[in-house]
Amino acid sequence: MTGTALILGDGGVVGRHLALRLQASPGWSAIGLSRRAQGSEGVTHLAADLLDRADLCRHADSLR
Repeated sequence: MTGTALILGDGGVVGRHLALRLQASPGWSAIGLSRRAQGSEGVTHLAADLLDRADLCRHADSLR
């Protein structure tokens, strides 16, 4: 299977492990999203506030 996963909270324990698992899976890429500018290594990361719709829309536009 191949695809791209959006991981909310990729700097946390569960998100970080999911990102590592996806990196080890052929054909998968990951985009991490969290409030802080840190994320899992090897993952495209976006720092955005999930409670701020305008901020999320700006970042979503950058992914297209």
